[in-house]
Amino acid sequence: MIQQAVSLAAKYESILKAYLEKIKRYPSSREARLARPEGIVKVWLELSRTGELIAVGILESSGFNLLDSETLKTIKSGSFPAFPDGAFLGEATHKFIANMNYT
Repeated sequence: MIQQAVSLAAKYESILKAYLEKIKRYPSSREARLARPEGIVKVWLELSRTGELIAVGILESSGFNLLDSETLKTIKSGSFPAFPDGAFLGEATHKFIANMNYT
């Protein structure tokens, strides 16, 4: 049973990371087009069992405010799937960590 819960959690995390990669957008401002910043934004996000975004924040900045801001905007506009039954048992919410790579 625990093995299945771990497997469901891992599968959900991989779906979540693939979704974040799919909705990620490079900043489109003039400043971004001129500077072409690159970097990795390490973020945390907390989701409810229904997929509602509870909170989001930056763990490690990319060093570029443009990329950090775009990452937060992207996550706040996302529509996340509900947790599968049996995953994250006993938790009303769960925190995830993801890297948003802009290269």
